[in-house]
Amino acid sequence: MTNRTIQPQIQYCTIEFLKPGDVVNEDLYVENRRLLSKGHVLTERIITLLKNRNVTKVCIQKTETDNSELIMEMDVKADGKVESELNFTKPLFGQIQTELGYDYLHVLGSLSSEKRYGRILNNSLDIQFLKNLFIDYMQNPVLFKYIENLKSHDEYTYMHSIDVFTISTLFALSEGIPNIQETALGYLFHDIGKLMVQERVLMKQKNLLDIEYNTIQRHTLDGFNILTDIGFENIAYLAKSHHERLDGSGYPEGLAAHQQSIELQILQITDVYSAMTTNRPYKEAASANITMTQLLKQSAQFDSDLVHRFIDFIGIYPENAVVLLSDSNQAIVEKVNPLYPLLPEIKLVNTGHNMTLPIDLSITIQKFLTLTIETPANLFVKFSDYLILNDEFQIDYYYNRLKEHFDQSEWFTQIYIPVFQIINVIENYQMIPTTRSEAIKLKFLSLIKQSLTHYRHLDAKKKKVIILTDDIDMSIPTRIFEGLLHNYDFYPFPSDLAQSNVQIENLIAQCHAEIVISIGQQLNVRLPITLDHYHLTEQQLETVLSRYNGTKIHNQSLSNELKKFISDTQLISSI
Repeated sequence: MTNRTIQPQIQYCTIEFLKPGDVVNEDLYVENRRLLSKGHVLTERIITLLKNRNVTKVCIQKTETDNSELIMEMDVKADGKVESELNFTKPLFGQIQTELGYDYLHVLGSLSSEKRYGRILNNSLDIQFLKNLFIDYMQNPVLFKYIENLKSHDEYTYMHSIDVFTISTLFALSEGIPNIQETALGYLFHDIGKLMVQERVLMKQKNLLDIEYNTIQRHTLDGFNILTDIGFENIAYLAKSHHERLDGSGYPEGLAAHQQSIELQILQITDVYSAMTTNRPYKEAASANITMTQLLKQSAQFDSDLVHRFIDFIGIYPENAVVLLSDSNQAIVEKVNPLYPLLPEIKLVNTGHNMTLPIDLSITIQKFLTLTIETPANLFVKFSDYLILNDEFQIDYYYNRLKEHFDQSEWFTQIYIPVFQIINVIENYQMIPTTRSEAIKLKFLSLIKQSLTHYRHLDAKKKKVIILTDDIDMSIPTRIFEGLLHNYDFYPFPSDLAQSNVQIENLIAQCHAEIVISIGQQLNVRLPITLDHYHLTEQQLETVLSRYNGTKIHNQSLSNELKKFISDTQLISSI
């Protein structure tokens, strides 16, 4: 490049006299958002954007030299590397430009939806800005070749890169990040190092081998080297460090918090958000609100204030978030509808009133305040309360969330037995009408049967047990007992006590049973001496169940418990 001495002169220029190549002399703000930074070079597209934003004047540098001529000379360094400053005025054939713009919008259309983008693409000018920025980058033939190679190498990484570029750039703008055009290029190319990772490793669904995991991690350094080699040293750190974390747990260098810029931290958050909310070859997408919860829980890895602002930026809030509404009330986000996440169900803090945010946006969420961590105890209270109220929708919702906190071996001891005791108390003291009580028991029984169906598909190579009772289909205690037996390496076969001796003998033979347990009436069948036979009254069964209320199953032995109830018929047979 020719050496020149340039003496800038500051001038406020009206919009109609701006021309490509003019340099912005001071930061330009529109609607409290930094739209252009000092030193930004104007293009036709940017001038049109300013007109659309009703900007009337811009402070620019006027020089004795023509800026557009300077820009045309900033194409190649003396050593042959592509210049790291972006050449925004280099012409591109119209057809290719149109195709690039269409391709970006096509990918954006497949990625963006209110379910994960929230409210960030509501402004058509933002979409136009991103599209034109992408086109500007692709005017550089080296960048164009790399992005095309990435697209053919791994389409998921290509789409993820555009997704991160879109979200990160708009979030960075909202944060007032300067030199956004340069930083946004780093966002777009943050995963370019995955070109060096074999496709079979990127697509592998099973656990990675150590050597494969090391190869995956290496993509950060490969990306740094690629961007450095083609002359973009200023943004290469974004490729290298986007997997670093504030607590030093990231890679490849384990950077400390003070070594990580705000631009990098934005990329780290949006990279995780994009990965979690899109379908990956080895994992299905999580909902946006669940992803927000996970980001909040990783408080040591990400700056919590920045995560809070990211949540406000997207506008999708996690359940149990305490938020500030546009009418100055505080509320708790109770439930997020996955189809309409911007309109969650909320509960007002001051009145306890429940409502869904109105579709006319007369009341909106303005700010995230904090997250109330949901515990199994809280979920149990909500589930049991809604069960007593017989609110079927809420029952299913909180039941499924409660089950997620427990291993399946704990469902009966941690959920079903405690709830059964609550139902017993309510029924014994006649606290609700009989018709509602019966409806509650039917619903509760249906939930128990769902779990039993799940257990019956498990390994049946266990000790076979026949359970005989009068009302096998409608007995909640018997069904809970059946679940306990499954957890203690028994495989129960429930059946009707009112059968003939021949039918019971045939059942024992067909099931290869080693144990018979009768509940209610005594079984009047002489069983083989090799067969263990236990008998419990209904009251005794409920007493046994109460001993397992809230316990870990391995802390007690059901076999020892059953020995207390050896049947009189077996005692007689053994004599």
